[in-house]
Amino acid sequence: MKTAKIFSYCFLTLAMVCLSACESTWQTIVGEYSFKVSGQVTKDATQVYSLPNEIGAMEVIHLQDSTYLLTFNTINGEAYTTKATWSNNQLELYPFSRVVTITYQSQNSDIWGDIIEFTETEEYQTDVYGYGNVYGETIEFKMQYSGTELGGNKQIKGNNITMLAKKN
Repeated sequence: MKTAKIFSYCFLTLAMVCLSACESTWQTIVGEYSFKVSGQVTKDATQVYSLPNEIGAMEVIHLQDSTYLLTFNTINGEAYTTKATWSNNQLELYPFSRVVTITYQSQNSDIWGDIIEFTETEEYQTDVYGYGNVYGETIEFKMQYSGTELGGNKQIKGNNITMLAKKN
């Protein structure tokens, strides 16, 4: 009888430690963040462009078990969501799709040979993949972009895109 009581207390203590460890993980991640995205994409495997400054707010909500919902609201009004799974001390993003705008300077010559400079803006339907490492109140996402121009056939790829999110 005494051994059963000791075993029950040990089991209950172990269960409480495991529960509090799991709870502290999701409680640490859940919340509101400010984020900034930086990186470069390559267009048609030849031209490299820096992504425009993208900043905004991100909210992380715990759904169940190790699954989270991430909602991104950019300062220019765009919103997109994805889910993520917590495993091996990382948030593994579910692949999601969004529109990425690339703006760059271009030039051409007119019929008299004068150089005309102008700004090009292109939009790409982009698939996003990646993961996030949590460092205290900061999440560093490493992402990959792969997109096709809206209404065109140009392609972009980016393998080293970083989003830093700091808890508010």
